[in-house]
Amino acid sequence: MFVTAVAIGASAATVALLFLVWSYRRRVQALERDLRVIRAELGHAAITDPLTGLYNRRLLTEVGNHQIEHHRRFRLALSLVYIDIDRFKEINDTRGHAVGDRVLLHVAQFINRHTREADYLFRIGGDEFVVLMSCSPDEALRRARELQATFPTTLGDAGMPPNIGLSVGVADVPTNVKDLDAAIKRADARMYEDKRKRSGGQGPLTLALLPFCLAALAAISLSAQSRPLVAPAATAIYARLLPQIERIKIFDHHAHPGFADDPEVDAAPVPPGASPFRLRPDNPDWAAAARALAGVAPKRGDRQSWNRLLDRLGIETSIANRITMSDDLDPARFKWVFYADSFLFPFDNSGLAARNPDQAAFMPMQTKLVQRFRSQAGLTAWPASLGEYLAFVSRTLDDHKRRGAVAMKFEVAYFRSFVFDDPTREQASAIYDRYRAGGVPSAAEYKTFQDFVFRFLVTEGGRLHLPVHIHSSAGAGDYFSVSDVNVLNLETVLRDPRYLSTTFVLIHGGYPFYREAILLASMKNVYLDSSGTDSFFLFPDAFKDVLRTWLTQYPDKITFGSDAFPLDEYIGAERIYWFAVHNARTALAAAVAEMIAAREISESKALSFARAYLHDTAASLYR
Repeated sequence: MFVTAVAIGASAATVALLFLVWSYRRRVQALERDLRVIRAELGHAAITDPLTGLYNRRLLTEVGNHQIEHHRRFRLALSLVYIDIDRFKEINDTRGHAVGDRVLLHVAQFINRHTREADYLFRIGGDEFVVLMSCSPDEALRRARELQATFPTTLGDAGMPPNIGLSVGVADVPTNVKDLDAAIKRADARMYEDKRKRSGGQGPLTLALLPFCLAALAAISLSAQSRPLVAPAATAIYARLLPQIERIKIFDHHAHPGFADDPEVDAAPVPPGASPFRLRPDNPDWAAAARALAGVAPKRGDRQSWNRLLDRLGIETSIANRITMSDDLDPARFKWVFYADSFLFPFDNSGLAARNPDQAAFMPMQTKLVQRFRSQAGLTAWPASLGEYLAFVSRTLDDHKRRGAVAMKFEVAYFRSFVFDDPTREQASAIYDRYRAGGVPSAAEYKTFQDFVFRFLVTEGGRLHLPVHIHSSAGAGDYFSVSDVNVLNLETVLRDPRYLSTTFVLIHGGYPFYREAILLASMKNVYLDSSGTDSFFLFPDAFKDVLRTWLTQYPDKITFGSDAFPLDEYIGAERIYWFAVHNARTALAAAVAEMIAAREISESKALSFARAYLHDTAASLYR
């Protein structure tokens, strides 16, 4: 008995020490992250225009030299378009620089949205912009004229003076030159020639235009630095489809809305570890997200602030993965999904916690949560039999559904492998009887018990019509086992006919095993969610290829998700929401555009795919 007590005490001390090391490490990493943010912001500021967020003249030189070399190597045409705002000086002189800045922002947004993702757009000073286009001068002039003709139609809704316009000049960029200087001069001269030809039809600004100048502009959402590269044969299709896809309202199938210090956001807070580049401070998309979300930030005690965020992003409904639902979230816009993992951990978890620092951080939370459920059920100890324990689990699930939950979520990938055997009730019962009152199960014993309870929870999901969400991708932490969570390990559960009444959602789409994951969606009750993969694992160009793989297999079984979560006290969930929405819309438009160009689908079918992925498929699971 004495030896056992000493062993337990030593185990507890080890867990406490590991937790202390984890806490100090997290603080050091937070300080390092702050320093990286500062360095990244300084570097980003050096190459971007602070007002519009576009690239500046300094970067034009560097990009121009690179593009000349690239187009020479591959024998491609390169053109330069010079754009100037008509009567901009008059606006500044008569209405002030504040109104002038609003005009510049509107023009920057317009050009950015109406040029191809393969183009490079710069503000080189004042009211002058330059676009580098990978096309012939004739094609560049045609596209510049389209910009010029379309621009006046945007002025009324944006509160702009009705008779401002754009003057354009185009020049080819020979590939035998060293820089863009000569091309810029030629395009500039042609722009002024265009302005002279068009100036006869424009009158001076009058006081009658003042209301247009002073009208408040909606917050400008400039495109991010990241973008998908579209096959040349699909670029025109992409440009035509993207505005239509951007108007589709989104059903976000996976998110963690809340604040960084809210303990109810996640039942398995991510331990410190290496972050993917997308989440590092030197990713330029952070600045793009900040510009896009200017003036919109969730606030405590303000439901409408969260609704305004969804409205800005075009999200109709968002899933809220949380331990309990927050009063800050409007249930009309946020659907609650609760965590079910803790039911797998009713015993002494010190043995699991001692495995590595990640588990030392995870296990206390699982223990605390399952004991919280027990206390809420009016129990002071675990029931006397496995049958009574399962009845407790069922009552807790029933209670969550009565309180508005629409699904249950498993983060089990952080705790163990996806290999779920099919033990008998007698095997699980023997383990429960042995450890319900104390003692540390062996790893094999605990796995047998968990395998049985997990399958019971899956069955209950079918009974209660609560879809089962399963984290199915690589995860954070230094000790996360990617091989253990290959989605193919779930096949014995997903293809078990006993669970046909249970809906499964593979959260994060199985990444990096996304090709295998989509094959599992051949089962009528299995769906994929793209969160994480579309928000911080991959940039739009890489995610485009993932989407195209999925769309060519089971397009009616994939759903959008953001995995938005508060990164820390400085970077809230709103930035990750934006990452995912930007990635998904642009990558989706690129993927279906290339499928259309390859004559795989029609445009009407492409838009049908887009509506299903962004909204309809996920929404149908919760009606």
